[in-house]
Amino acid sequence: CLWFLVIGFMFFAQHHVCDAYFVPAINVFVETMRKSKYKSLQRWGEEAVAGATICALGCNGPELFTNLISLYTGSDAGIGVVVGSEIFNLLIIVGAATLAAPALPLQIEKVPFARDVAFYALSIVMLYLALLDKMITWFECTTLLGAAAVYVAVVYFTTDIANCLGLNPAAATDAAAA
Repeated sequence: CLWFLVIGFMFFAQHHVCDAYFVPAINVFVETMRKSKYKSLQRWGEEAVAGATICALGCNGPELFTNLISLYTGSDAGIGVVVGSEIFNLLIIVGAATLAAPALPLQIEKVPFARDVAFYALSIVMLYLALLDKMITWFECTTLLGAAAVYVAVVYFTTDIANCLGLNPAAATDAAAA
């Protein structure tokens, strides 16, 4: 029974930290980037770019440090935490967030969704291939980190890529809103 109280308190503490510090910090970052005199920094102020990069980094930071700590304590939590939390993120968070949405059906932009699904599938394949021999080599870890850097670059340039391919995410959003 004591553990349930401790876990409940931890959820409350996490909620408080996110509400009081994390969300306002993200908002300040986005507004600062939007108001930047440099066009290259203004892109980081777009909600889709900030959400897929900065917000995701902030949300997954604790998971990163949990895995780093598990490496040095000899725990087996590492890969199980990563894969297990992704299943939770995909099924529970998306389902609960959709139910909490003010209007249903929830409108999703096609281009960013397709981009994220493609990169998620690629990341699962890359992780599977890297773990086939039950160890991660230096080459494999740099390849995984390189893929993450490519993802950030693609997120940053999604609008440009979509325009080059004749897919305009802004036009698709305007049509869905009408």
